[in-house]
Formats: sequence, structure tokens, C-alpha cells
Amino acid sequence: MSYERQVGRLMQDAKELVTKLRDVKNPEVQRLRDRVDVCILRTEDSAPRRGKPRPLNVTRIPGSLFHYVHEHPWLAIVTAASLAYTVAHLSTASRGTK
Repeated sequence: MSYERQVGRLMQDAKELVTKLRDVKNPEVQRLRDRVDVCILRTEDSAPRRGKPRPLNVTRIPGSLFHYVHEHPWLAIVTAASLAYTVAHLSTASRGTK
């Protein structure tokens, strides 16, 4: 069984449990029920929606760049040089001078 299905079943069971405990008057049970209810709502809000692309997590880009440069230093140098050449060429071309 996939992780998503297991979590989905757990969430369904938790919702069912909260529903069954709605009428219990014990303050400890009410407190725990409220905590579980809040966890369910947070999980549903943070769950990725199917069909919608997830936004790019910009904070991961520097780490992946560091990893890329660390693993492939010569390729990173060639890539940086190519990028610098392209930017310089485009800058010169946009001014109309050669």
C-alpha cells in the first residue's frame, strides 16, 4: 500500500474518531479531540493538490546549485563562462554596436 493511501486512511479514521467523540463531556477527551481536529485541518491545508503544480521552493535552489558545482566543477565553470558570453553578446547586440 502506498504512503499516500496509508495517510489517507489514517486521516479518514481520525475524522471518524473526532465525529464519534463530539458529544463526550470529559474535558481531557475534549482537549485531545480538539488537538486531533486541528491536526486534521492543518494536514488537509498543507496537502498538495492533485492537478495543480506545486510552487517552486526557491530556498532549495542555492543548495542544489552548491551540490551541482561540488559534483561537477568543470562543467559549472563552462556553464558560467557560456552564460557570461551570452549575456555580453546580447548586451552588445542590443546596443547595435560591434
